[in-house]
Amino acid sequence: RFYKPFIRNKTIDKPQYIKGRDTMELMMYAKNLKGKGEQIQVALNSINGDREIGTFDTLDELKLWLLTADHNEAVIVLVAEKREELAELMQALPLFRKVKIILMLPDREPETIKIGYKLEPRFLSFLDGGFSILSEIVKNMLTSAGSDNKTGQASEPDGKAW
Repeated sequence: RFYKPFIRNKTIDKPQYIKGRDTMELMMYAKNLKGKGEQIQVALNSINGDREIGTFDTLDELKLWLLTADHNEAVIVLVAEKREELAELMQALPLFRKVKIILMLPDREPETIKIGYKLEPRFLSFLDGGFSILSEIVKNMLTSAGSDNKTGQASEPDGKAW
């Protein structure tokens, strides 16, 4: 069952059921929707076509969305620009188990990566690089929703499972 996501600047009293939707929901969380968050949003918009990407800039909004419905067919890009933001995301750890996570980390420090892996992301990358591989991974995850990829794993851009 798919529900219309909670979209920033729009309010929804109750989740709304969308019939006939055959693709995954694409969502993004970034505490700061300017800078890197904005760059990532532009990259995601380029692959998501005319569908709106749900964005969250507060952890409370994100938690509410995660609690409102069954999001087993959702991909969420989590952007942590600081290690403190990553620590805040850990508060919602049990809720993240029902979505497919792509995690963007602020640095390549071993401690940051260790914390990031606790969120069990399908793909982990860093904010200091380009976002072209991110776009390819997300595109692949969105298009494999109804395909033969039943392993639950993301695939590389060339189609090979990790």
